[in-house]
Amino acid sequence: VVRMLRMEFAEQDLPSDRIDCGSMDIPSLRIDRNLFEQVVFNLLDNAIKYAKPDPRLFQVHIDAREEGGGFTLVFKDWGIGVDEGLKDAIFEEGVRAPGAHKSNVAGEGLGLWLVRRIVEAHDGTISLVSNRDPTEFRIFLPYWIADRGPRGVKTRKGGR
Repeated sequence: VVRMLRMEFAEQDLPSDRIDCGSMDIPSLRIDRNLFEQVVFNLLDNAIKYAKPDPRLFQVHIDAREEGGGFTLVFKDWGIGVDEGLKDAIFEEGVRAPGAHKSNVAGEGLGLWLVRRIVEAHDGTISLVSNRDPTEFRIFLPYWIADRGPRGVKTRKGGR
């Protein structure tokens, strides 16, 4: 996804090496890979669009862990943040940050709406848990989505 956004980074004069993937301590998940690439793309695209004016301050941290009976994916960025009054509304279709059109931020307000729809299609949830310094989105996916193979099937050592 970072490679797909290479042009966006260049246009904003942002360093793409400031994306840190911390702990990715989860098993393979039974998800639609293409749809989840769209989730990551939309969240990173927003981090780029709403970065602070000083490129040296650009930073994104992505983390994944097993917790609370499922898996949590955390996306943090240190951009301009989300207005407090939009904490839930930003996931609605067509909602954009006030002034986004004034600051030449392209979009139709569909990115986070689509993210929510994709996550919910996987029986998960997404929430904005911190609106600024950092802006933090959390995606929770249920435990059963782990690709742990069929239950009760034992494989023989050296077997197929």
